Amino acid sequence: MKRLFAIALLFAGLAARAQETPTVTARVEPDSIMIGDRFDYVIDVEKDLVQVVEFPVFDPRDGKIELVENCPVDTLERDGRRLKLRKRYRLAAFDEGKYNLCAAQVLYADKNILDTLRSTDSVYLEVATFQIDSTSQSIYDLKAQKNLPFRFREVSGYVKWGVFFLLMLLAAGYALKRYLASRGKGFGDLFKPAPPLPPHVAAIQALEALHNQKLWQNNRHKQYYSGLTDILRTYIAARWGFGAMEMTSDEIIETMRPEELPDKARMDLTAILRDADLVKFAKATPEAEQNEADYLKAYYFVEETKPVEEEAPAEEETPAEPTGDAVGTDIKIGVVLIGDENEGYTYSHILGIQEATKALGISENNIVWKYSIGEDETCYDACVDCVDQGCQIVITNSYGHQSFCRQAAEEYPDVQFVAMTGDTARADGLANFHNAFTGIYEARYVGGVVAGMKLQQLIDEGKVEDKNKNADGKIKIGYVGAYPYAEVVSGYTAFFLGVQSIVPDVAMQVQYTNSWFNITAENEAAKALIADGCIIVSQHADSTGAPAACQEALDAGTTVYCVGYNVDMLKVAPNAALTSPTNVWEVFYEYAFRAVMNGESFDQNWCQGYEADAVTLTPLGESCAPGTQEKVDETIAAIKAGSLHVFDTSKFTVTGDNFELTNTQKCKIECDAEGHVTSAMMVDTDGDWVADSEEGIADGYYHESSYQSAPSFQIRIDGITELN
Repeated sequence: MKRLFAIALLFAGLAARAQETPTVTARVEPDSIMIGDRFDYVIDVEKDLVQVVEFPVFDPRDGKIELVENCPVDTLERDGRRLKLRKRYRLAAFDEGKYNLCAAQVLYADKNILDTLRSTDSVYLEVATFQIDSTSQSIYDLKAQKNLPFRFREVSGYVKWGVFFLLMLLAAGYALKRYLASRGKGFGDLFKPAPPLPPHVAAIQALEALHNQKLWQNNRHKQYYSGLTDILRTYIAARWGFGAMEMTSDEIIETMRPEELPDKARMDLTAILRDADLVKFAKATPEAEQNEADYLKAYYFVEETKPVEEEAPAEEETPAEPTGDAVGTDIKIGVVLIGDENEGYTYSHILGIQEATKALGISENNIVWKYSIGEDETCYDACVDCVDQGCQIVITNSYGHQSFCRQAAEEYPDVQFVAMTGDTARADGLANFHNAFTGIYEARYVGGVVAGMKLQQLIDEGKVEDKNKNADGKIKIGYVGAYPYAEVVSGYTAFFLGVQSIVPDVAMQVQYTNSWFNITAENEAAKALIADGCIIVSQHADSTGAPAACQEALDAGTTVYCVGYNVDMLKVAPNAALTSPTNVWEVFYEYAFRAVMNGESFDQNWCQGYEADAVTLTPLGESCAPGTQEKVDETIAAIKAGSLHVFDTSKFTVTGDNFELTNTQKCKIECDAEGHVTSAMMVDTDGDWVADSEEGIADGYYHESSYQSAPSFQIRIDGITELN
């Protein structure tokens, strides 16, 4: 569940063993060159897996040293948790002398630490030049030009070839004329200027060119955002025909208001213009994730607003009527979101609400959106503001919103409040306070089946190497998790069991990022898992960082595939991505909104999976193994029929350290002699973070989300290792 036990995790992190500070060394290869020669400036960093370092941007020295090539960072070796990284700059020197290149500097981040690390010694380069002795050479005046008589035989060959080529040119011209005439054209048509590119094509090309300049990567944020907004202004001016280049951001937003735009496109445009103004006028320095996100927003804004090609007129269809038995559409809805459309989890909620309101005939104007609301008093304020604007139902979508949402529910009993992913509604006793979640663990299990089918194909094709196996001979798969919370544990365990249902001999490593959304951390976690030999990588994290790492590795020749989360990852990893488990939030939202519209009550604790079509997979990628779709359909049918239960206790064991960890820190469990769980508690009653009440095992399986809608499965099963 989102943001559960965040405070506990903070204190645990502070108490953990301090990690060694990364070490930095630098050198030049070679250290003595001739003027104009190339040399390499090399920086080596040894660090822990979870530590983050950023190498410096090359700083030119008055034109005396120039950057020839900025080589990518290489991972040289891994020893346990230690990684050795190397950054190489290929340079050239154009002035003689001895240069002090100083000590290498590397930016270092770890938890709350942000520091600059330096190498121990300075690096020196000696540049020499050639010595020329001008005294040993005589200097003479230029000789006068000789006039020679003209001889035809000396040019006769050129004349003959010239005549030949002239005849060939005339023949080609005649043939071209006949060809053009057959198509009703003449020579003049060849010199007509090419028609201008459509505005959206020109904008996409300009965006890609801007992206390739890597401006923000070199701390040129103002130039980057100026270029980004200029491209959008040019596109808007050409697309809608008004002077966007001369307008302020607010004027553009206001002028675009009457235009029919997709909701996401309108939000994207507003966010980009706001971010750009902060950079250009307030000297803000965005994080890498925001820079990349704004580029993607601009790209998709153009894609989503480009003119639609006209199709042949079709027969008139009767407009679809709202589904269900709703009595009216005067409902007003408040939506309080932890992020925005750039964060996969939040975006899936936005889409779910939009689909539900569309199905019920509710106007977009009847939705009050509150984006990027923190898990603090601002959440309560946002809820109250929604009530003040006349909302009959208010939604919050993060676990950390729950207490503030409940506070508002207590003060406004006539308004319905829903804390998505929450877990207290059952015990709170407030009729107008609700919790809701999906059985996403079911879709994660099916996603594991997809991964297992691919893994079996790789085994059959002989593509699983020794590096892909652990000491016990089990094939290594990886998982990028946000936090060690029940929601994540439930999800990665379901995924593992899905893979294991196809390929039994697997072992999974879990790397936590301690963030729900961090592109850099997720990317680095995935790279570390890939470097350790994991051949399949999945995730419970909200960005595209992990799939991007898998695609990069696959392009470089490493066999690795991925299963994402929440959104289709095929645009980011077209060859590496297999599918993504995702929530179909509109199922709940349509159910809840219709109940409010009809003046009816609805569940205080709602959780549905495949049986209600509340979870699904995104489309299967082309890299999926043959027969995958058939196996997916078979698995889903078994889940719906009740013949397959994800957490079937006969399918896993809990022994040794996993038993001790689970029983002392997570939940009270009992196991038989073989390690199969016979009893597991679901609810913590005394606040020690250990579930000690409400039996979860019945009929041979763990009944996930049966007592509360939010996931409660925290059992650490055999075969899965948490790396941090």
